[in-house]
Amino acid sequence: MSKKVLVTGIGLITPGASDIESLWSRVKSGDSYLERINELEEMISVCLGNRFDGSYAIGSRFDRNLTLQDYLDGDFGHEKLYDLTTKLSLISSQRAVEDAGFGNFPKNSFVFYGSARGNTSEFEKKLQQIYSSIEHREKLKKVMRHVRGASITSESSIASSVSRYHGLKGFTTTIGSACTSSLSSLKIAADYIRMGETDIAIAGGSEAALNLPMYLWFRLGGMYCSSVEEIKNAVRPFCNTRNGTAISEGSCSLILESEEHALQRGAKIYGEISSVLTSIDPNTINFESMSGDGLEYGSLIKKSIELSGLSTEEIDLISAHAPGTRGDAIEVRAIDRVFKMHPPTVSFKGITGHSIGACGLLEVALSLKAMQDSYVPANHNVHEVEIVSDVQNIPTTGFSKNINSILKTGSGFGGYIASTVLKNYVF
Repeated sequence: MSKKVLVTGIGLITPGASDIESLWSRVKSGDSYLERINELEEMISVCLGNRFDGSYAIGSRFDRNLTLQDYLDGDFGHEKLYDLTTKLSLISSQRAVEDAGFGNFPKNSFVFYGSARGNTSEFEKKLQQIYSSIEHREKLKKVMRHVRGASITSESSIASSVSRYHGLKGFTTTIGSACTSSLSSLKIAADYIRMGETDIAIAGGSEAALNLPMYLWFRLGGMYCSSVEEIKNAVRPFCNTRNGTAISEGSCSLILESEEHALQRGAKIYGEISSVLTSIDPNTINFESMSGDGLEYGSLIKKSIELSGLSTEEIDLISAHAPGTRGDAIEVRAIDRVFKMHPPTVSFKGITGHSIGACGLLEVALSLKAMQDSYVPANHNVHEVEIVSDVQNIPTTGFSKNINSILKTGSGFGGYIASTVLKNYVF
C-alpha cells in the first residue's frame, strides 16, 4: 500500500518576499514586485541594434553580489564556488527545514532540485566583463547572435550542495525539464516516499536566470513582455492584450514527509501531494508554436485527477501555469477537454513573474496557502479576459471559497507538461 505524502515545511526566497506569508500577502493584494532592470537595457540595445524598440527590460532579480553569510549561519569561506542559483537553493532549503520544525534534520533524507537553466551567473559575469570593454562590443553582438540556440547549464551541483550543507547522505539529484523542472523534482520526491524508500525528502526549484542571454532568447522568440509604460502590470495572464511574460528569480523548497512520520513527530501539515504526473507532448517543441488543441496536456490532467481518487467536480481551484504568453489559451483548451464546467482558474505570474524552473513549486506553495486561507486570488492585470471556452472561469477579483483540492498545471519548452493534485489534509 502506497504512503500518503504530506507537505510539512515551506521555504522560499524571491526578490519580493522572504517567506510564504509575505508572498501570499502580495498575491492577495495585487502587489507585483516586477521592476525595470536598468542594467540590462543598454546591453540589450547594443545586441538588438535597430530592432530595439525602447521597451523597458522588466523582471525581478537578485543582487549579483548576494552573500550566504547574510542569510545563513556557518563558515562560507568556499562561497566563491557557489553560483547564485545554488545559493538561493541553500537559503530556501534552510528556511523550509526551520519551518518544518526540525532541530536535527534526518541524515538519510533524499534531496531533489529542479532548474531549467542551472548555474549561469558565472557566464553572465563573463559577458559583463566583455561588455565593459568598449572595443569588445562588436564581439558581444556576434556572441549574442548565437545565444538563442545555446544551452549553457551546469546544474548538477545544486542538489548536491544542499545535501552537503545539511549533512545528508540520501539519494540526491538535480532535474532539468524546462519550466516544469521543480514539478519534476516534486514527482520524484513524492514517488520515493510513496514507495517507502524514504520518509523525508526535500523537493526544490531554483532559478537565477534573468540575464542577457535568457532575456534575448525570450524576447527574440516573441515571448517577453514589451512595455514603456506599465511595469508592475506588464504580465497579464489570460488577458486579450497580453504580449509576453517577464523573468523573475527565486527558489522554493518543500519538506515532504510520509503521513506516518509527520504524525509521529506532531508536524504541522500544509496539505497532501495526492498525485504528480509529468510527460512530454510529442507534437510540439514549445507551447508558443504548437497547434493549440491541448490534447496531450488534457489527457495528463485527466490522469492525474483520476490517480488522486477525485472526480473533476471535486476540484475546487486550478493553479495554472499561464505565464502571459500565447500559450495561455492552449492551457484553457486542455482544461476544457477535462472539465464540463471549469473551476476558478488562477495564474500567480501577474504578481510574481515567471521564475522558469522554480515556478512550479513556488505556485504549489501559494496554492497550499489559498487552501489554508479558503481564498481564491484574482488574476491580476487582466483588462479583458480572452474568451477561449464557453465554460472557462477566470476570476479578476478575489473571493472567499472553501478549498479542499487544487489542480496545479505546468508546461515548458521541449513539450514538457505536468499536472499535480493537492488535497487538504484532514486527520
